[in-house]
Amino acid sequence: MKKSLFLSKTLYVMIGLLMVSSLVLNGCGKSLDVPVENLMVEDVSVVDPLFEPAPVPVETPVSVPVKTSEPFGMMETPMMETPMMETHMSVYKDGTYFEQRTYQNPSGTDAITVQLEMSNDRVKNLSIGILGDDQTTKIYQQKFADGIGTLVVGKSFDEIGPVGAVNGSSLTHVAFEAALQAIKQAAQS
Repeated sequence: MKKSLFLSKTLYVMIGLLMVSSLVLNGCGKSLDVPVENLMVEDVSVVDPLFEPAPVPVETPVSVPVKTSEPFGMMETPMMETPMMETHMSVYKDGTYFEQRTYQNPSGTDAITVQLEMSNDRVKNLSIGILGDDQTTKIYQQKFADGIGTLVVGKSFDEIGPVGAVNGSSLTHVAFEAALQAIKQAAQS
């Protein structure tokens, strides 16, 4: 009994809400015949698309000494100075370096060349020469050459550590790392 009474009350409330919402959506079925001049509108912002606001002048901040109170009167606090930029002392000579190194793989001994351009102790450009004897070696050397640039170019020469396998090429890095060490020694002298 209580359950059916609850359901019927709920049904009446839902029907009432539907009727009210339809009246609101339809504007209660009546129109206002009031002239526009007689309507009072308050707190409405009107945006004129042709209106362009005048530019607001922006002042450049200026450093001014600040007076602080001290036990013995007023004292000026000096302005802070901008720290001077450190000059970088290059460890390595700028230039282009070239090395060829070999490594062992299942088909024998193969080699790659490494050409590296350095400026301000950073690697600016890198080129890997593919010298593999068989097709499989050439494929892996090409995979290495395609991926090594993102690991090296733009980095400080001292940041470059052992690279390990690159793009699935797990042996070519041995020759690359040997060439990198030879270039590092040549660039220091």
